[in-house]
Amino acid sequence: MSLESPPAIRLAAPSDLLGIEYLGEQLMASDKQYDHTLQAPTLYNIAGQEDILMDRIAALGKSALCTVATVQKYDHDKIVGFALARVVAPNAFRPMSSVLLEQICVDQGYRGLGIGTHLLDTVVSWATERDAAYVDLNVLAQNEAAMTFYQKAGFATVRLTMRHTLSG
Repeated sequence: MSLESPPAIRLAAPSDLLGIEYLGEQLMASDKQYDHTLQAPTLYNIAGQEDILMDRIAALGKSALCTVATVQKYDHDKIVGFALARVVAPNAFRPMSSVLLEQICVDQGYRGLGIGTHLLDTVVSWATERDAAYVDLNVLAQNEAAMTFYQKAGFATVRLTMRHTLSG
């Protein structure tokens, strides 16, 4: 598959919640293959998480970003990706503000078409506009495709989280 034109990247609206939920379910299913301890049926269960997404949408342009990527399909816009990010205020350990990319997801049927790059570029531009010193993100260690994507985009490993699973 190829795109006839680049995806449209725009700020999310409340009407986008179902499309974001659908992609969030894909993201959770993908993450569960790398981390069996994930128990939530979906990260974006509208009944349980709508307030979080609505807060992000309400805070757009200030300290939070919720953006979607759309393509034209059958005479309407189809949401094929999203990104959630927020500003992290300076503190005693990190005297500069930064941005945390909390989630980024591209529909499985649209991966490899540059949509993730467009979303990531949008987050980086948004962070730059807010004078952030850097953008952080977390990725599961076994998700080599995501790690390669982020490295190609200029991200480097600066921290490593390790886990010792307890029985019981």
